[in-house]
Amino acid sequence: MAQPANYAQAYRQQQQAFEGDDEESDYNDDGEYQSSAGINHRPQAIGASKSQSSSFAEIDQLFANSLSRFGVPGASFSVGYRGQIIYAKGYGLADVSQGRPFTPDTPFCIASCSKAVDAMAILHLVDQGKLSLDDRLYDILGRPNLRASADPAVRQITVRQLLHHSGGWDRSVPYDAKMMNAMAHGGTIPFEELLLNAMNFPLDYPPGSKAIYSNFQFTVVRVIIAKASGMGYQRYVEEQILAPLGIVDMHLEENKGNYRPNEARRYNPQGKELPGGRPAYPLTGPMGSWVCSTNDMVKLFMALDGSDGRQLFSQSARQALVAAVPPPVPPRANGFHFGLGLDRVYQNENGTGYMKNGGVAGVHAQVEHLPGDIDFCVFFNGAGHPDQGKKVIGFVCDSIRKILADTKFQARAEH
Repeated sequence: MAQPANYAQAYRQQQQAFEGDDEESDYNDDGEYQSSAGINHRPQAIGASKSQSSSFAEIDQLFANSLSRFGVPGASFSVGYRGQIIYAKGYGLADVSQGRPFTPDTPFCIASCSKAVDAMAILHLVDQGKLSLDDRLYDILGRPNLRASADPAVRQITVRQLLHHSGGWDRSVPYDAKMMNAMAHGGTIPFEELLLNAMNFPLDYPPGSKAIYSNFQFTVVRVIIAKASGMGYQRYVEEQILAPLGIVDMHLEENKGNYRPNEARRYNPQGKELPGGRPAYPLTGPMGSWVCSTNDMVKLFMALDGSDGRQLFSQSARQALVAAVPPPVPPRANGFHFGLGLDRVYQNENGTGYMKNGGVAGVHAQVEHLPGDIDFCVFFNGAGHPDQGKKVIGFVCDSIRKILADTKFQARAEH
């Protein structure tokens, strides 16, 4: 990316970065589906009950119809029950130019679903006694010298508040753009330097008083993971979260313009292939999302909810994950609340459900835990054309949720 001509341009571009490409997940899609498209990969449905088989056939048809209806090249779907992946399938194409099919093992950018991974790393650090959710960001950073004019409340921001999007920053983060541009010397600076500068400016609201979706706050979470672990953000996630689960093909995105080997390509609504990777933001450089398969994302959620039996997270960590944002933040009008790194947490007669959604240009991803030890993940490599205002990811996930809620499950037989 060309360097900005002046600090004002850098400021505008960085604000756009923190306002984010990621889509919030408060849509309520519904509707019907029709037409057809290709289905790939031998499904994993070993030992399925009659109810499961019927449900999976209905889901196959849902995907086939939806690819055509919304104009998306490909998709992947995996579902786990009580620690086992019981069904996984790919639909359409991961790479149109090469004719490469999408499979449930195809790696793909998960965009803001990465926030759930960040929350897992924090909870793991808490379980290890290296961090508390009530630790203050100011202390974790080593009590840096702030200007006398700095908002006193900035010293009170906690890890829990950042994970709940209630740390005091909304999507427009103030900082001294002229100073940052001078420090960058035409290049980039560590994100932590930008954070320290931003902490000298007034917060948008008192920490803990509101919950406003913020990409900036989750980049701060990555700084905390690096500091508390003493081994860096990426290394900690790979060695302490992924490796114990046998996940070896999950990585951070390449730089802008590049794809990882065998990664699914991304497409715009007109079917044009888009560049891979994450943009190198003007001041801080790339801050990438994770790239993984739907199978691996379901494995992560099964470890998070404890249904895989590994006990990677304590019961207290899982309770903190889904706890409501503390008062005075009220529940949202739809009854949902943010979890730690989660868009929605809800309760019904069957238990607790939660989900995380992610979207950038050419990427739709969603991972959910349903009451009853069911976890599923869906990827689409394009937004396609909205149908009567409906988005493909919302429409399909809403439909899957209803189908799975009516299904009688049994674990996959060993083979």
